[in-house]
Amino acid sequence: MSTQSPLPLYELVKHSLLKSETLAIIPLDGLPSLIFHEMFMEALMCGHDEVLKVMVQAWPFPCLPLGSLMEMRKPGNPQSELENLQLEERNLQTLKAVLHGLDMLLAQKVHPSRQKLQILDLRNVHQDFWTLGPRAMAHAWVPDNKCGEQTVSDCQVNRKKQLLKVTAELLTMNVSGNLNGFQAYLFEWAQQRRHLVHLCCRKLETYEMPFDTFMDVLKMLELNCVQEVEVCDFWSVKNLASFAPYLGQMRSLKKLALFSFTNGYCSPSSNILEYVDEFSLYLRELNCLQELYLGCAYFLKGCLDQVLRYLKIPLKTLSITHWEVFPSDWKHLSQCPNISQLRDLDLRGVRLTQFNPKPMQLLLDKVAGTLTTLDLESCYMTDSQISAILPALSHCSQLTTICFYENNISMSVLKDLLGHTASMSHLSLEQYPAPLESYNDTGDLQPETFVQLCAELRETLRAIRQPKMAVFGADPCPHCYHRFLYCTEASPCSCGFNYDCKTIRSFLLDFWNQKPRNRIIYKRIQQSLDPCFL
Repeated sequence: MSTQSPLPLYELVKHSLLKSETLAIIPLDGLPSLIFHEMFMEALMCGHDEVLKVMVQAWPFPCLPLGSLMEMRKPGNPQSELENLQLEERNLQTLKAVLHGLDMLLAQKVHPSRQKLQILDLRNVHQDFWTLGPRAMAHAWVPDNKCGEQTVSDCQVNRKKQLLKVTAELLTMNVSGNLNGFQAYLFEWAQQRRHLVHLCCRKLETYEMPFDTFMDVLKMLELNCVQEVEVCDFWSVKNLASFAPYLGQMRSLKKLALFSFTNGYCSPSSNILEYVDEFSLYLRELNCLQELYLGCAYFLKGCLDQVLRYLKIPLKTLSITHWEVFPSDWKHLSQCPNISQLRDLDLRGVRLTQFNPKPMQLLLDKVAGTLTTLDLESCYMTDSQISAILPALSHCSQLTTICFYENNISMSVLKDLLGHTASMSHLSLEQYPAPLESYNDTGDLQPETFVQLCAELRETLRAIRQPKMAVFGADPCPHCYHRFLYCTEASPCSCGFNYDCKTIRSFLLDFWNQKPRNRIIYKRIQQSLDPCFL
């Protein structure tokens, strides 16, 4: 005899309502919002697509944050490739069901002022709505705070005759670089209903997407809504010039990141200058641009001033990484009025060994009051150059993160550098190179010497102030590409040793994930490589 307790009446009613044939004859408008909310969640999680078609037509809130609910399907543990494909297929079927329901809703030709559902949000945002309940919907229905009044009014004018706004992000990191099934279906659906549906794509991230495909995508979007663009592998400077007119239409753009332009496909020098000038002209249309990332942009050698002169407002972030900068570029950079309020300056991989340090001094003096992040990794600066910029660096009292990995600094100058950080009370992460004395005549690291010198540097730093996270790192190991690190203890590279400083690894991994350029480099190297030790 079974002793299983019967289901509560509420659960019985809910299970009954989740049958599509029941929903077809019951008016959902009268359902309490809490019950509607729970039913929709269960219908999606259990794959009741026919139920979703019906429920979305009676959605009682202004916004449906569908993207965050589908994200909740993901288990906490890492998945196999097959499980990821199965999840993508489930999400695609959910999208088809919801859009089918929206088609039926739009066919009713309800006046926009009487239609409750106004936004379908496919981004992973507004999770509180599903975890805390409908009361959290107030946070999911807040007009976007755009950069200028003109931008907001433009968006409203475009939407006067459109009944529904669909907000999404375009993130392509699959092997082919093409749109996945979910994105392709959404874009085609919105394109066919563009007189009724406003597709608002805030973020574009593309990695090795065929250029023609990328251009086709841009033609389907309301470019005025795009706020972030991150592109890796643009193939040629000519492609960049072709993209420029579309870029100029992104009046709400706050972040522009362009990485890995191929050097081999560049046109002759005279044409390169022409293409750069065409690209730069459209930058003056970007009234909201605050973050600019230029990685491996070889075509900009000697042309950096052409890009910076057209900026309309002061930048908050400037990242110039892994390409050769001419002395003229340094001069223009230090004199540019639109970098006077920088918060983040990233110069990774820009070799400065032969450069006059005077422009760097002027640049640091100019941004001393606002700069919070300074990244000089792999700049190969020498003792004399570091010593020259120390007075200006000491004025940057707002710094929270500094990195000097892979610069050629001796023990005495490193101690001097630490002394000039005395006023930097906000520092939460500081990364310094191994002293030159840690290496032998052939350039090989001497681990025991490295540990001994780092312990001495640590005591020097503690005598000045109490650091939160100060790490000393040798150059990457030529065999495993990891660094030998020293913080509160030594963490050798993986050639026969295990990592034993979990605090450093966790902290640096978070730091890694905040750097767009790092994510791109990680995509191009072996998956076994541990990013937090690069």
